Amino acid sequence: MDLYFITNAHKKMRRVNLSIIIFLLTVLSYSFSFAQTNMEILQRHMKSKNITEEWVDKALELTEKSYLSEPKKVKEILLIIADIAKNISYSEGENTAYIQLADVYMIETKNDSSFNMIMRSLNEKQGFKESINRFDAYITLGTLYYEMDKYDSAMIALDNAEAIIDSKIDSTKIARLINSRANIYSRQGLFSEAVEEYLKCVQIFKKSGKEKNLAVIYNNLAMELQNFDEFETAINYFFEAIEINKKMDNLENLSMNYANIGIVYKEMGELDTALSYYQKSVDISRNLGNSERMAQNYLNMANIYSEKGDKQKALDYFNFSLARCIIAGIDYGKMLNYLSIAGIYIDLKEFDKALQNLDSASVYVDKLNLPREKMHLLKTFSELYTARGNYKLALEYETKYNAMKDSLFSEEKKKEILALEKEHKSQQNEIDSKLHEVESSQNLLYYIILFLLAALVMLSLLYLRSTREKKSSS
Repeated sequence: MDLYFITNAHKKMRRVNLSIIIFLLTVLSYSFSFAQTNMEILQRHMKSKNITEEWVDKALELTEKSYLSEPKKVKEILLIIADIAKNISYSEGENTAYIQLADVYMIETKNDSSFNMIMRSLNEKQGFKESINRFDAYITLGTLYYEMDKYDSAMIALDNAEAIIDSKIDSTKIARLINSRANIYSRQGLFSEAVEEYLKCVQIFKKSGKEKNLAVIYNNLAMELQNFDEFETAINYFFEAIEINKKMDNLENLSMNYANIGIVYKEMGELDTALSYYQKSVDISRNLGNSERMAQNYLNMANIYSEKGDKQKALDYFNFSLARCIIAGIDYGKMLNYLSIAGIYIDLKEFDKALQNLDSASVYVDKLNLPREKMHLLKTFSELYTARGNYKLALEYETKYNAMKDSLFSEEKKKEILALEKEHKSQQNEIDSKLHEVESSQNLLYYIILFLLAALVMLSLLYLRSTREKKSSS
């Protein structure tokens, strides 16, 4: 980041509130225990009495390395750094702290707070002056809108970032913009556009030698290619990512790559091969203590065993997944597993156990308020009571299921119609705009022709007049 250094730092240092510095040192001595290496560096750094722009930059560099893992602990420190930067009239440092705070609020899903931080940093009067910093701020704003499913607004933010690209913004930052755009296309179902953008990123990261970034893009690109049933090509890209992640000893991403390959082989119908890759992912995740990824892999493996007809093994793996979801506190995963386990017990005619798991699933369906999962729950209750011969209760649940299905179908149709109307209006506006351009061009051509005809008439008259004058003079 290009920042200016203050030459009269000692004069400005007197303006810094001493109580703020003392409080900052106290907070840092307790709060940075989550990152021992950074803590030691920061403690030495904060004891410095030379409070300058360079001091603020170093503090922000260290908080940037920590806020993703410990957002709550870093939040107060960033606010203090912002205050110190303000006291020494260092607006770029102050706004950088606000952008980091925006990321923290996004992690905490406090989108309104995040938005306020970003807009503060983009304010024309007190916001970023350096183009590279404004560029980063617009990218962060685009990410926020993306997380909020506001894709049009996200694209506008990215367009604003693109508009201020200059020599200070290197290719890897531009790749971040392209990647953000690809993610939006992917979420919108515009898969070919997403692939095109990811391929641009591949070229940039290959030239810059940013292998870690390249591995992420290979993974994303492979996932997009699955949407076109380009399974072999997708697997090749996954292996490109795997080679890089092995080389860099990035086990977390390596585990993700193996899990994704398992998904591809599952779609290809090669179930045993899929199981072997899920197991590779599980082995790495277990060593890392990543219960969330283990839970997802176990769930995928359970579904494969269920598809193969091995109900007992499917039940075992659903229970493995459930145990990991309980450890990690994943309510949605608990709900899915309880529903799946209930279905297995219905097939095994162990109806009391099925009912027990459906009751457990009901707690999380109500808590999460998910209509489709509620429908699944009602349908499974109906199947349970049908299997038990209690047709009255089975009919009640089937009736509730059908009523909810009709209601949900009606709402989805309404949304689909509104989306089509919006798309039609957008296309019509585009057509009207093009027609206006054509009409304007035709009008311009018409006026040009009239002008040329008028000029031709004038020239003809002048020629005739000149000819008559010559004849009369002779």
